This record gives sequence, C-alpha cells and structure tokens, in this order.
Amino acid sequence: MGLRKRATVKVAGTNYACRVVRSAERSADSVRIVIVSILPNQAAVDLVRLCIRSVIKYTDRPYEIWVVDNNSNPVYIEKLMKDNKVNYLLIRDDPGSGSYANGVALEAAFLQFPTDTRYCMTLHMDTILCHGQWLSYLMSKLNGKTKAVGVRMDAVRTPAGVVHILGCLFDFQEFRRLRVSVMPELPKYDVGDQITVAFRNAGYEVIACRNTHTNPELEGALLAGTDFDSLGFDRALDDENNVLFMHLGRGSQKVLSKNADEGSLEKWIRFAKEKLQLDPY
Repeated sequence: MGLRKRATVKVAGTNYACRVVRSAERSADSVRIVIVSILPNQAAVDLVRLCIRSVIKYTDRPYEIWVVDNNSNPVYIEKLMKDNKVNYLLIRDDPGSGSYANGVALEAAFLQFPTDTRYCMTLHMDTILCHGQWLSYLMSKLNGKTKAVGVRMDAVRTPAGVVHILGCLFDFQEFRRLRVSVMPELPKYDVGDQITVAFRNAGYEVIACRNTHTNPELEGALLAGTDFDSLGFDRALDDENNVLFMHLGRGSQKVLSKNADEGSLEKWIRFAKEKLQLDPY
C-alpha cells in the first residue's frame, strides 16, 4: 500500500515516532481531509471506516484523506488500513489523551502537507458526510472575507462562538501565515478553538452551518418525515435544508460503553448502511 516510511514529528516540544503510509498525493488545490482515530476495539475501527467511506462516496471536489492514528493496537490499525485512497500517519508514541492527543494528531498531520496546500478540513472519527455537495457547499462560503467554515458553532468557552474542530474547513495558507496552533489551552481554549480566534483577530469572519445540536428547533421544522428525522445525532444543514453531515457524539466513549447508550452506536451503523449505503466492512 503506497509509500511507507518512518518519521519523527515534533509537536509542542515533544518528539513522536511515526509511520507514514502514503497512497494518494493530490494537487495543492485539493482539500486535505484529516480524520483523527483512536482504536480500542473493532467498533472504533467500524466508526472510522464509515467516516472514510462517506468521504469517498460523497465528496464532489478533489481531496486527499489523512487518517492520523494515536498509538492504537497494531491489530486494529491493520484492520483499518484497507482503502488505497487514504494516507495514514500512525503515531507510535503515547500522545496523551482527550483534547491534547487530538491536538497532537492534527499538528502532526499538518506537518505532512506540502507547503502550498490551500485548504484543510478536519473531521472527528464519529462523523459521516451525507450529501454529494457537502464540500462544494462549504467551499462556496470561503472568500477573501471568510477564512473558516464549519458544521457547528459552539459558545461554551467563547461568547462569540468558535467553529468546532469536529468539522472545520479553513484556509490553510492563512492558518500558516498567522502561525495558528490547534493545541488546547484549557480551560480557555479547547483543541482547534484558536483557528476561529486567530482568524477573527486578523479581521476575518468565520461561519458555521445550522446544526440540530445548537438549533434543536430544526428537528421538527425541517426534518420531519425525512430519513434524518429524530435520529438523536448532530445534523448540519445547508441553505436548502439538505443534511450534509452527522456527528454521533462521544464516539470514543460509546465504542467502550457497556450500558444502554451503546444502542446509539448500533443505530448509527444501521442508518449508515441502510439509508446512506455505506458499509464499514
């Protein structure tokens, strides 16, 4: 599978040993899509593979996928690495946990990109793209005035709101010029929050889709009677009320769950297979 090499990346002053498996290399205009994974079991592998399959099926513009794995068991990594359209960055040292580990993975991925890369899109592993024009829609919002657009705006820590890193498309050239870090600085900033903060401070706008997580009234008003009605997951909508994106939420915890909440994971996989014709296997 593609070019394989060992490498060392330095993030936040710490060196991490990595394996790089590069199967696809696209032009500078292609959007680099980064999915961060942690694989404690087969259920987590299925989640990541559904995300990958949704990108491959529903992305209508040139793209390059990078899956960055945070030191998972090699048994599960091998099960994950079946698609020859995907680049893998496998971090083989312990990057910590939670937001910090997510930040390490993203920063490590950015170091793999060619310097002329124009756009980057980040995705959590428990997300699915749902519409064939999701990327064209998000790209249409970027211009000289707007440098980042996402699937959800959160105002938990920052009153003005930040584009959540679970689905954030941004101008990578401006990101590099401003020397933005995605590393968390809790409790003030979570991972990725500083993309929004830095762009706003530079005079740019950031925007996000309407989302059922932050606008629960969308559920009854726009989605009643559709396949996407009453799912209980985050859903992001475009201007014509098409569902572009879904987020399971707390996916890492749910793959380890032994209680009733694990039913949401089963529902997620069933919906992806039956309604979106996606298969993780």
